[in-house]
Amino acid sequence: MDTKYLIGKFVGGLQTRQIFITRECLTFGTRAAVDTVLWNMVARAVIIRLANGVFVRNDIGMKMPELADIIKAKARAHVRRAIPHGVDLAIQHRLEPKPRRPVKNQKEKSTRDKFEVIACCAVLGDTTRFNTIYGRVEFRRTPARKFCLAKARSTQVLAAWWASTGGPKFERLINEHISRLGKIEKKRFKEVGAWAPAWISDLLLDDPPRFSTQAPKTIHPRWPDEPYGEPDFDPRVNEPVAIYRTGVVA
Repeated sequence: MDTKYLIGKFVGGLQTRQIFITRECLTFGTRAAVDTVLWNMVARAVIIRLANGVFVRNDIGMKMPELADIIKAKARAHVRRAIPHGVDLAIQHRLEPKPRRPVKNQKEKSTRDKFEVIACCAVLGDTTRFNTIYGRVEFRRTPARKFCLAKARSTQVLAAWWASTGGPKFERLINEHISRLGKIEKKRFKEVGAWAPAWISDLLLDDPPRFSTQAPKTIHPRWPDEPYGEPDFDPRVNEPVAIYRTGVVA
């Protein structure tokens, strides 16, 4: 079976508004052949290119996928996870976001990068930009610690505070947020808050500090805490005793 038939069968079996990416078709032929077939299908209006490498079948009367779904598909194509950026979280919490710091010796933006960015997401990895049917989207490089705080709904406010300018009313905002939490939620929030910058974690301390409120070893979701009581790692290498045999020369 040729690549054109296999991709056509694959696209025909998709559900309405189901987005697919180029990489899902690479088992049907070489990259050059797959790109040629998809380009021809876009030219014949069989499929719609939502972004570079992101497509959807052009069904009659279909409602176009939302920008959030296109961003998820694009992130999936690059083996990434895109989450709301800290600046957007600060705006959602009615805080003034920090201005973006200028980079020293930064080259001037090319003509391709001068288009207005309509959406910005935080990712682990390099900063990239791509065009969609709605406009230009940016995947902005974010430190892993800030990314993990912004990923969980219960700690997104920490990332929002981190991305804000602070100010004299900042301590009052923190106290108001903590007062709305339950007893257990407040304790857990303060424990995770130890992973925020010091100018935030210092305002979350109990007065006086308590030993029962202990920060987790890590906030990485796939890096479980090490169990207590295990012996420390010994970096020394235990080599077997070497046995030397000497022969008697006659």
